[in-house]
Amino acid sequence: MSMTAVSMSTQASQQFVSEQARVNDLRPLYLGDGFGVEFEGTRSAARGRVTGLSGQGATVALRDASDAGQLVPGQPVTLRFLGEHRTGVRTAGTVVSVSRVRRSGSEVLEVTVRFGARQAPGASRLAVEAFHQPLASGASSLLRGEWLCFRVESFSPSGMELLAPASGGVVVPGERLALRVMLPTAEPRQVDVEVLQVETDAAGAHTRVHVGLVRAEPRFLEAVSEFLLARAGVSLRQLREAGFPVGDIEKALSLSSVSSPSEMDELLRLRLAAYQSKGKRMYMQDPEEMRDDFDAFSRQLTCRINGVLVASARMTFNDGDLSRSEYVSYGVQLPECVLREGFVEVGRVVTHPDYRGSYIIFRLMQELARVALQSGVRYIIGSATDALGLYERVGFRKLGIQYDAHGMKDVEVIHLDMQRVFREVGVLDVLSWNLIALPIVEAVQRAEGAREVLALSPTRRMMLLGHRLSHPLLKRVWAWKQGRRPPGKQQSPGSQAGGVSTVTVLQQR
Repeated sequence: MSMTAVSMSTQASQQFVSEQARVNDLRPLYLGDGFGVEFEGTRSAARGRVTGLSGQGATVALRDASDAGQLVPGQPVTLRFLGEHRTGVRTAGTVVSVSRVRRSGSEVLEVTVRFGARQAPGASRLAVEAFHQPLASGASSLLRGEWLCFRVESFSPSGMELLAPASGGVVVPGERLALRVMLPTAEPRQVDVEVLQVETDAAGAHTRVHVGLVRAEPRFLEAVSEFLLARAGVSLRQLREAGFPVGDIEKALSLSSVSSPSEMDELLRLRLAAYQSKGKRMYMQDPEEMRDDFDAFSRQLTCRINGVLVASARMTFNDGDLSRSEYVSYGVQLPECVLREGFVEVGRVVTHPDYRGSYIIFRLMQELARVALQSGVRYIIGSATDALGLYERVGFRKLGIQYDAHGMKDVEVIHLDMQRVFREVGVLDVLSWNLIALPIVEAVQRAEGAREVLALSPTRRMMLLGHRLSHPLLKRVWAWKQGRRPPGKQQSPGSQAGGVSTVTVLQQR
């Protein structure tokens, strides 16, 4: 074979010199240690052994020098890696150079190939803060005995962006990896991925690897969603817009009460934003206008995700002093049984516009009922202007009393008899009772004096056990039903879809 056949022209040299420079820091492999590859698409399926490898390219010593005539600089090629555990790995690239080199004391023809990036899916990626970045690890499918470790920099529903030290191993586009992903908020999950693109930073210190999901353990994406909410500062709206499924997010939630003036100011801003997002109170400019006289002696429950206030509700205890009842101030005459057994008024239940249609309402409702139940009162009093059917699903009933206030007519007063709902396990439909009432009953049972509060019969205790065993499954059923709804249409039993009002809303003064 003539030297002309294996030499680049001056023009080709100039065209591909930058490509040659980019195929750098190749890991050298001895001819005996390297593995075979086949150049697919060439006339005689040229073969050789890899003598150098990186995420950006490879050098291949041709087995038959006559094959060099089929390979010229600039030619697109597909390398098929050979070997039992490498079968199926194919990487597209471009020939950069064909040259004669000395290997193991003899002269061989060596082809340098620059790998091309595979088309990455167009899904939005959500970045993870460095402090909370998950880890992913797995065995190399090309290099025997090599273990790969990565930090996960971002997620999408179809893949991940991984980061590793440049010296931490070699992966190539088209390679498939079985990775174990360790999320701070969940058990490790096994995923199979395909390498789409490999990049090295300018300093050559780090390698960034874009991978696409091929197969994952069940509920992997739901676990990623919960992690992103809890530790990455991502909102529910961002998750849905990126295409992530949103299921059980309980681990991301933190419940507390307002304990300082600055927290109360934050809560008032949330109230105003929630109302105005639904076209209400648009004339208000100052969040302070959302405060009223009852806030001074009410307990303000809050729900946070990653430090962000996402929902709140107000509980007003009156201890028999009806001057502290908002409804009495409207002229409502409450039934004697309510006054005798004790009641708490719950209102100003609002959710951040970016976090609606999720498990947040469940948890907030559970905390409201738990606090009320352990305080010794029997009834929760609220009001509603619409969605009464949803309220009734979680145990609320009309009192047959209506009032007019703040420009609204015939506002319905509703009540929840907690002894009936939480004691008589079969009062609600199975899904609503299981997701809303069961955690409250269990929390109260663990507390001191629980027997006096609930006093469940043996039959009811057996029904409670059945609910407890089915709770994980029913949570998945609810998450599945939520996932089938279009974005913005998710609902919780007993809540308005995306509305300011929820199960126990009192109107603004």
